[in-house]
Amino acid sequence: MTNCSSEGCTVQERAACGRHWIWVAVVFLYAGCLPSSCQRIESRAVSPEDSLSRQIASGIIPDTIQSVQVLTGEGESMLEWPRTVLFDAAGRIYVSDTGRHTLFVFDTDGALVEEFAWERARFPYLAGWRGDSLLVFNPTHHKIDILLDTELVDSIPTPPPDPRSLQYALATPTTLYLKVVSQTTDHTIWQLDRKGAIVARAPLSGSPWDHAGLLRANGEVPVSLTGFFPRIMTWPHGLTEAPITFRWQGFDSPMLRRTFAFDQGSARNIPLLSSAAALAGTHWFVINLRPGWLRLDLYDHSGRLQHVLIEEDPAYAKEFYPTDIAVRQRSPNAFDIAVTMVTTEPAVRRYVWQSD
Repeated sequence: MTNCSSEGCTVQERAACGRHWIWVAVVFLYAGCLPSSCQRIESRAVSPEDSLSRQIASGIIPDTIQSVQVLTGEGESMLEWPRTVLFDAAGRIYVSDTGRHTLFVFDTDGALVEEFAWERARFPYLAGWRGDSLLVFNPTHHKIDILLDTELVDSIPTPPPDPRSLQYALATPTTLYLKVVSQTTDHTIWQLDRKGAIVARAPLSGSPWDHAGLLRANGEVPVSLTGFFPRIMTWPHGLTEAPITFRWQGFDSPMLRRTFAFDQGSARNIPLLSSAAALAGTHWFVINLRPGWLRLDLYDHSGRLQHVLIEEDPAYAKEFYPTDIAVRQRSPNAFDIAVTMVTTEPAVRRYVWQSD
């Protein structure tokens, strides 16, 4: 593939493809297809594991959630390509915008506090918090930048990977991780020290589709997501030990038959099933992609489906694409949810969910 008119790119993706790194990310990761763009697959066959998941999902009655805030920016500071999102300890929402190469900060009332950038900030991806410091991955310059009160206070170099690779960074309170998924070399997850040196590594076997997805944390434990299969991989005993793979038991999607067809060699493209997930309390909140509305599947720590949340008044919208999710637990049963959206109006939607 040589340009962003390739099948699978949305209008917004083509608009954001003008520069090298985001071009690589979009063309490689979304050479599959979103729910609205896959070619027609007549067979309705799914794998035995997916058939069992459908049985589990059929026993869950969905809850309805409604957005309480839609955050787009103000004046000349309008979101263009919101990519990653985090809450801070006070409940403010931080958003990285890879179209504007800036960070947005919204207060708890949804008002824009500020939009800011720093020297050499390019395609910023939020990696995590370390105390009051926000760590932001800068893949173009192979750095993890450390920000305190919007000021750059330090940078940690990251190993430069193969140029045709996807990179995902994670910062836990004590450790840094970098996942590299490549078309031409082996896939790897690295643990880095405070100076960016590799102190441990784990090879990732399989195709790029098995590992293309964000990194998340369960405490200090890294968790590798994949957007193309309903499963996660985690290393509770460190990268030098064998990983544990969890399948999302109860994940159901109309796209599963296309995933199975791709596995069987009868489809050209593999569908993107989930763009992101976040852990809060006892639940994994997993985006289950739908062509026009938000659906969240909530799983317990063993990977079994517990709840399904569906946005109020779902309607088809071809360009709808949620890019990331952050969840903040306000009380044992109350959660703030922020989801970055690429639609006709790029935004962050905030939801509130109260469990039984």
